[in-house]
Amino acid sequence: MKVLEKLAVGFPVVSITGPRQSGKTTLAQHVFSDKTYVTLEDPDIREQALDDPRGFLAQFPDGAVLDEVQRCPICFLTFKALSIKMAVWAYLYSMALCSLVYAQVSVSP
Repeated sequence: MKVLEKLAVGFPVVSITGPRQSGKTTLAQHVFSDKTYVTLEDPDIREQALDDPRGFLAQFPDGAVLDEVQRCPICFLTFKALSIKMAVWAYLYSMALCSLVYAQVSVSP
């Protein structure tokens, strides 16, 4: 847990990846209990993120835990660009390892 907290201080975006049902969401919610939790599994939330990524992130000026981001792979590039410009925000992505995400999105650390 301390590793995640340290990473969140040094980077605007931190990602937790792992196999399904391995505790990623539970870990994120425990370590970052002060952050808003949003899941992109919800179709309405996912549609909002797709339609207006900038507006979507603007809802969370203090950062957020964005869960199930693999369900919105096109959002990665926008989120990355916005988080770099607005480095005061902190986001934590929680996602299952998914070859579809890695095939469609190339993001370097």
